[in-house]
Amino acid sequence: DGRRTRSTAVVEAAGERLGSLLTTAIATMVALVPLIVTGTIPGQELAQPIAIVVFGGLITATLVTAFLVPAVYAAVRPRPEAEPRPTTEPATT
Repeated sequence: DGRRTRSTAVVEAAGERLGSLLTTAIATMVALVPLIVTGTIPGQELAQPIAIVVFGGLITATLVTAFLVPAVYAAVRPRPEAEPRPTTEPATT
């Protein structure tokens, strides 16, 4: 009938965003793995700690975006007001 509850709409929206969110995060994490693994090579002493921090930040940001943001949105967003129905009075002649 075209009506959805707020929780259903939030779950659907989060599900639609999950694919692109995970694709971006996983691609970046895969690119960081060589920096994390080969961090003991001379010249990469600074790259390894930065790669570890970025890797952890991607995990955290992905989890927050996928689970916490939709939950907070569903809890905080004010409920829409019901539209007032126009009052029609019977015509008197």
